[in-house]
Amino acid sequence: MSNILKYTNMMMYQEQIIDDRLKPLTIINIDNLEEQETIQDAAKLAKDTQKLREISEDLNTMLIDQGQVLQDGDKHIEDAVEDVNNANEELETAKRSFFRTKLCKFTIIGIIVGFIVGCLSGVAIAEAAHLDIGASCVVSGIIGAILGGVAIYSIVKCKMKS
Repeated sequence: MSNILKYTNMMMYQEQIIDDRLKPLTIINIDNLEEQETIQDAAKLAKDTQKLREISEDLNTMLIDQGQVLQDGDKHIEDAVEDVNNANEELETAKRSFFRTKLCKFTIIGIIVGFIVGCLSGVAIAEAAHLDIGASCVVSGIIGAILGGVAIYSIVKCKMKS
C-alpha cells in the first residue's frame, strides 16, 4: 500500500508541477493573445485612419474644385450683369437717337409746310393789299416756317414724352 500511496503522491506532485508549468504559459499565452489583439487592433486602426485620410483628401480636392466652379459661375454672372447693363445703356442711347431723328424729320416737314402755307398766304395778302408779292411771300413764308416748325416740334415732343 505504501507503493500506491507513493505513486498517488507522485502523480499529484507531477500534476502540480504540470499545473505550475502551464499557469505561466497560460498567462503568457493570454498576455500574448491580448498583445496580438492589440497589435491587430492598432494595425486595423492605422489602416482605417489611412482610409479616412484618403477620403478626407478626396473631399478636400472635390471642395476645392467645387469652389473653383462656384467662383467661375460668379464671374460669369458678374460678366452677364455687366453686359446687360451695357446693352441697356446702348438701347437708351439708340432710343434717344431715334426720337431725336424723328423729331428733326417732323420739324423739318413742319418748317417746309409752314413756309409753303406762309408763302401762299403772303401772296394772297399782297394781292389784296396791293403790296409787293415777292417781299410779302418771303416774310409770310418765314413766319409760316417758324410757326409750322415750332408747332410740329411741340406736338412731336409731347407725343414722345407720353
